[in-house]
Amino acid sequence: MALDIIVVFVIFGWAMLFFSLWSENVWIGFMSGAFVLVIGIFALINGVGIWNDWLTQTFGYVHIGVGLIFSLVAGYEAIDSW
Repeated sequence: MALDIIVVFVIFGWAMLFFSLWSENVWIGFMSGAFVLVIGIFALINGVGIWNDWLTQTFGYVHIGVGLIFSLVAGYEAIDSW
């Protein structure tokens, strides 16, 4: 059950992230960064499927880092252009 949810979330989150880069829309970038951040937190808490080991933690930390970077940069760009 958790494997299906996280696979759908990862595909949707990264697709939204790449769409925000392609369209250069900072608000979609901020939302997708926050969504990827939530994916990382979800992976750290629940694991990926039946696995909850160091590889899953690395997966979670990488998603938290990427989501935080995109959220901060998009937030800065939104404030700067306002």
